[in-house]
Amino acid sequence: MKKMAKLFAHVLVLSMLFSATALAKEPVTNMTYEEWLEEQANINPDFEEVDLEPVRVEKNENDMVQAQSLESVESTEDPEMRSLETVLKDVEKIELDVSTDKTAESVTDSISVDRGMARTAPTADLIPVILNEETLIDGKITTDTRIGFVFNDSDADSDTIVNRYVGGSAADYIWAEIEEGFIIQITVPGTYELYYQVEDSAGEMSEAIGFRIEVISASAPEEPDEPEKYQVFEGSFTSAEDTATYNFSVDFSDMDSAAVCLVRKGYVGTKIKVYDEAGNEVLSRGTSARQAKNWGYIDKPSAEATVCNYTIAVEPNSYENRASDYRIIVGDKKETELMMSGIENTVLLDQFYQSKTNLQNNYYVPNVGEYWYKYRKNPTSVITIASVLGSMIYLSIPLTGVTLLMVGVMLFMTKRLAGLSSKYFLAQQQDLGKVNGYIEEMMEGQKVVKVFCHEEKSIKDFKELNDQLFESAYQANRFANIL
Repeated sequence: MKKMAKLFAHVLVLSMLFSATALAKEPVTNMTYEEWLEEQANINPDFEEVDLEPVRVEKNENDMVQAQSLESVESTEDPEMRSLETVLKDVEKIELDVSTDKTAESVTDSISVDRGMARTAPTADLIPVILNEETLIDGKITTDTRIGFVFNDSDADSDTIVNRYVGGSAADYIWAEIEEGFIIQITVPGTYELYYQVEDSAGEMSEAIGFRIEVISASAPEEPDEPEKYQVFEGSFTSAEDTATYNFSVDFSDMDSAAVCLVRKGYVGTKIKVYDEAGNEVLSRGTSARQAKNWGYIDKPSAEATVCNYTIAVEPNSYENRASDYRIIVGDKKETELMMSGIENTVLLDQFYQSKTNLQNNYYVPNVGEYWYKYRKNPTSVITIASVLGSMIYLSIPLTGVTLLMVGVMLFMTKRLAGLSSKYFLAQQQDLGKVNGYIEEMMEGQKVVKVFCHEEKSIKDFKELNDQLFESAYQANRFANIL
């Protein structure tokens, strides 16, 4: 047992000694890079230099300073500068003879140039030229002005200019390329910068020059809005018992009579009553199913009257939850027709398709340019027709009969032809909608059409729809031309 313990102790001591020897570090010695490589080659015959990347410390301080300065130059390159050649690839090249005899500096003060400090070869330079002087406003560049920049670079070493660079916010507005330069048109008012730099064949970069361009809007300054000529009151009823009141003033020093106009914007007629300051009713009007617009006048109370105050009381004839809107306009009597015209005074279109209401309306409703909604009794026409018919009977009864017969035939034929024409015009619009819808559907789904090889079927269906459209359009115009 004691022998086994001694043997185990000897093995443990030997193990510790071996571990200490194996983990011992080599002493650090000063050696050159070449000595270190030679030592590594002796240790490992298969050593290859490319597999190792040791850090080499330069002893020449001047070389270190020079390397640092070159590195700093590369890192400070202007990130905004872009290759002009790359920029000009995205614009159109045009043929334009730009003369530099009259530069932009001689016709406008909107461009100022900073050519930098003392020049080194090469020297970057651009000559700005206003191409359309008529677009200047008071000598200022506008959004319609086109500025040509002509290359005027030079190199003291006679090296060739191989690269040009542009930068700044104005570079985004390069419009076209010309033979010896480019054109800029800035379409948004503001102040912009354009930077320009060149590089010669020796790799030398020029000093960058900069242009400051001030651009104003080409449109004329907006005139202040004219004061509202009319007083407008709009509302909507929420129930059959709902009412509303509005106050307004009339300056009779500018007019002799005021007009109060009422427009039915929904399905429900409206009643209005106008009261003066003393509470007297001076006007009462209303709209109904037969009349979508109505109006009345308030005369000047006295010769000395100036500003008079009035109150309008509004109530519905009934209530319709779909649309119970109304519109009241107050203004000069001379402008009644204008006050009741315009898109803001349109009424529901379906009201005009009711044969028992608006189509039989005998009231004159002012609506500028909308003569299809102008109905008025004309007694002069009745008198004219009666007198002409009486004269014809007096002169010749047989000829009068023939004339009346031909008038009847003309009216009958006109009615028949008009009916046929309207029928085909309706069909024409329906066929046109089918053709347009089919084209849009096929264009948007052309990938699906190609995948399933339906090109021929699509063309065949299109020809059928197109033939239908041709036929309906031909018939519609045929009968219309007969009329």
